[in-house]
Amino acid sequence: MDKLEHSQIRLLLEHLTAQAISSCGTKQKEMHAEHSFKKIIRSGVTIKRAVEICEAEGRAFIAAAVKHVGEVAKSPDAFDQIVGSLTAQTHNWDAHVAEAVRMATMGGPERFGSAKNAADEMLTDLKMRMFRELEIERFSFVRPLSPKTSDTASPPATLLTAPKNKGGKPLAAHWDAMWADIAVQLYVGDLQPKSQKQIKDAMFAWFNANGIDAGDTAVTDRARQLWQKIEAAQ
Repeated sequence: MDKLEHSQIRLLLEHLTAQAISSCGTKQKEMHAEHSFKKIIRSGVTIKRAVEICEAEGRAFIAAAVKHVGEVAKSPDAFDQIVGSLTAQTHNWDAHVAEAVRMATMGGPERFGSAKNAADEMLTDLKMRMFRELEIERFSFVRPLSPKTSDTASPPATLLTAPKNKGGKPLAAHWDAMWADIAVQLYVGDLQPKSQKQIKDAMFAWFNANGIDAGDTAVTDRARQLWQKIEAAQ
């Protein structure tokens, strides 16, 4: 991906992100007004609906981003830009759900703790599902494209049909996909490693689940690098 494509994708994602944030905010306000009119604003329904609106906007953004970014460039860097934009939007979701919790518990502060815990659980589940749904699209960005001038194009590599790597360093596309899954697990809290071994086990779990043979040395070295970074950040 050249500099022009990178800039075009950045501007495109900024536009799509602004649209998604604006649309989400508008629908949240409409929901608040509707629930106030129906006198159900102080209920868990308000929190649930706030999360549902975030989910709908997240799915719409993913579909639009994958389509339009893919028309500019299909590369790991382009996909990473989409991931970054979706990550930024999750902070907006946090704010909307926090406001829904505040409105749902007005006049009943004793309910705030349980309502917030329920909201946090729904929000964590939402983020996990959104990033996993986005990850499904990664392979269309990382698989090698056939040369346009080739008369006999080879079938694209996919997760299910790619040849296994019999030991040693995993295939690049699968390695990138594994790192992305580990990043999502760390982000949403599914993976909270207390040792290098737990990171290594999570990596091998991904490779095993996807039918890929990875060498112990390659995985151990990468697990060690990540664990050292985590220890240094603590």
